[in-house]
Amino acid sequence: SVSSVKLEGKTLDKQTIEGVRGYLAIYIIIFFILAALLSIENLDFETTITAVAATFNNVGPGLGGVGPASSFASFSDPAKILLSIAMLLGRLEIYPLLLAFSPALWRKK
Repeated sequence: SVSSVKLEGKTLDKQTIEGVRGYLAIYIIIFFILAALLSIENLDFETTITAVAATFNNVGPGLGGVGPASSFASFSDPAKILLSIAMLLGRLEIYPLLLAFSPALWRKK
């Protein structure tokens, strides 16, 4: 069957749907890269995933070692830098930061 995606009664064009899929794919990839890099800290799975989720998504406290009664003070300096990058990615949006560090943007014409 052929179906179309509708939003508020209007059919979305293919370009919009592909844009949303692309953003979601980039988001998931970056989330798991951040989690994999943070797992070097040898923290439990719950703390690692929720620390990335709390910083990348701006959702407040995580669970485990970064729960409401805890803090990020026990993390090493490189882990804090990584989580700060996650905060920037989450708050300033992914695309502008990826473009800012893209070599194609800085080439002289």
